[in-house]
Amino acid sequence: MSAWSVPDDLADETVALRAWHGTDAEWLCEGFNAPEVVAQSEQAEDLKVDSPQTAYEMVFEAARRARAGAGIGLAICRSADREPVGSLELDALEGSHDEAEIGFWVLGGCRRQGYARAAVELALEWAFGPLGLTRVWAEIDGGNAGSVALLRAVGFHESNGVTLPPSMPTRRTSVVLCTEPRGFSTTSR
Repeated sequence: MSAWSVPDDLADETVALRAWHGTDAEWLCEGFNAPEVVAQSEQAEDLKVDSPQTAYEMVFEAARRARAGAGIGLAICRSADREPVGSLELDALEGSHDEAEIGFWVLGGCRRQGYARAAVELALEWAFGPLGLTRVWAEIDGGNAGSVALLRAVGFHESNGVTLPPSMPTRRTSVVLCTEPRGFSTTSR
């Protein structure tokens, strides 16, 4: 698999996406430890972002994964001032060269301003275009109605009839959605 490299101009009027930097460790740690993010995500015990140091290590692991074409960690930044407002990750699914899983969150003071939707739409345009992916999956906590609604609004659908990749274990309370290039909509931006 070839490297995943985000173009410098991956932006619209709302957000810009860029690869995580080592200088992002503080706000990434803050975001990954926000009660809303902790409650609705599943961080493996050995992968918890429990300090700026572990966030810093996660940034460099994400860079290694991007070079290997296995995933990427992206900062969601406001287009106006390029300040980070959240995080988005795409992770290649084990055993599949053309499918990935998406996950995202926005910092508390920046929610409900359209940043997450704009970031997901941009990431999908890039994933289905230059990256050449054919399907993107999302596993969302069943109690996270906002993220479920956002993903459905941009073209994600129930995975009924689509075989769930074996490398994507789900929690009992999860909602699993997927989208393909033909199901992706960028209307109403």
